[in-house]
Formats: sequence, C-alpha cells, structure tokens
Amino acid sequence: MDAKVPGALHAWARTARGDWLGRVRLRIPAGQGWLETDQWIAAVAITPVTTTRQGTNKPKRPLI
Repeated sequence: MDAKVPGALHAWARTARGDWLGRVRLRIPAGQGWLETDQWIAAVAITPVTTTRQGTNKPKRPLI
C-alpha cells in the first residue's frame, strides 16, 4: 500500500533478525468502501501522530 491511513497500534514484536513489527488495526480503502484488517507492519512504516484532534484533548491515531 502506498497511502497513509489511520490505524490503532495494539502490540510490538521483535523478529529473529532484530527488526520490529507493530500489530495494527487499520481500514484500507477498497472500491467504494473500506476493508478493516489487522496486520503486522514493519516499524519503519508506522508514523506516530503527536497532535490532538481538533476540539479535544484526545490524540489522533497513528498513521500507517
């Protein structure tokens, strides 16, 4: 996938080679709707979001 989409990080795991993976629930654009999925994603592809949603104190979800 070559687009950034919001997701929720649920876990971290280290591979036998020492790389990190994040278990992420995300929604992927699919046709006229969305496909919700859980995936293990390389840590280098996960971007944390540090700003808050407009009008709230709640953080935004990380972008994948």
